[in-house]
Amino acid sequence: MDPKSLYKKSLEMGMDFITFTDHNTMEAYEILGWEHKNLVPGVEMTIYDPEFAGHTLHINVFELDREEFSELREIAEIEHDLKGFIGYLKRHRLPFVYNHPFWFEFHQQQNPSAVPKLAKLFPVLEYNMHELKQKNELTIALAERFGKSIVATTDTHSGKVGQVYTLAKGDSFREYFRNIEKGKNYIVPENLTRELLIEEMNTWIDLIFEKSQKNRDIKKITLQE
Repeated sequence: MDPKSLYKKSLEMGMDFITFTDHNTMEAYEILGWEHKNLVPGVEMTIYDPEFAGHTLHINVFELDREEFSELREIAEIEHDLKGFIGYLKRHRLPFVYNHPFWFEFHQQQNPSAVPKLAKLFPVLEYNMHELKQKNELTIALAERFGKSIVATTDTHSGKVGQVYTLAKGDSFREYFRNIEKGKNYIVPENLTRELLIEEMNTWIDLIFEKSQKNRDIKKITLQE
């Protein structure tokens, strides 16, 4: 799960662009370094706009630096201003994606009627293989209705990168993403199955036990010292 290991794994798989979109943190780039071959700084940002959206959204942002990330966090976490957030992305010409549009936090009131107006604000919507097939089909229908493009994402939280992907031309990530925005792309998706879900959850369990064992070993070493 170390960023250096995942970066190396992605290169070996032949990925042309590699990005870590962790939730509300860019610590992976502080660990790995910001300048590497094929590496695109990215983050998945959470924003709750009670007035316009009415619920929480997850937005992938790419090609941003430390300062831009800090300013976006302020807009998201202090101002809670979705339109201001998207306005910032457009002014700074940062590529961005509306992640899993029909996902809602458990503690919030579900508001699916707001999703179409929200989708209009985004150039690209996400086909998330870890969402239900029916939700992804709704996302595709939404994209077709409003002339938006689609990217396929794995959304794995256990290091299983490259299970699905998006094909488009582009010598740089910017060119690649612009072609996606224009709909000049092709997604290679896969739907969530019971077997894939079990595999993901088993990996989670292994990671939890591995971390617990390491913590116990550290405590033993500390006590011995």
